Amino acid sequence: MARGDHNGGVQDHDGLLVIEASSEGSTALLTLKGEMDISNAHTLHSHLTRVVGGGSTTVDIDMSAVTFMDSTGLGGLLEVRRLGAALVIRNPSAQVKRILDLVSIEGVDGVEVVPAT
Repeated sequence: MARGDHNGGVQDHDGLLVIEASSEGSTALLTLKGEMDISNAHTLHSHLTRVVGGGSTTVDIDMSAVTFMDSTGLGGLLEVRRLGAALVIRNPSAQVKRILDLVSIEGVDGVEVVPAT
């Protein structure tokens, strides 16, 4: 269920995943909270398609509140690159960081991981 609009802030709720979004110029700023898995992959995909299709050339995602991510969630993140935008993964939780390290995501062109400070 989506509320708001992309420029003024959006919140998508789909079971265990909450997506909060806003934008700064051509950068979409997203905060993901909860679990990213096959049960809500369509919500993430739809949201990313909307923001990149709306002109965002970079998608900056705060993942500090993601408690679980499986391979479907990882695939959802990489959808940003397939759609042609750069991907910044900011503040990955320990569980997310472990998955990102396992697949060496920082070796993917157009993907940047910014750890929590």
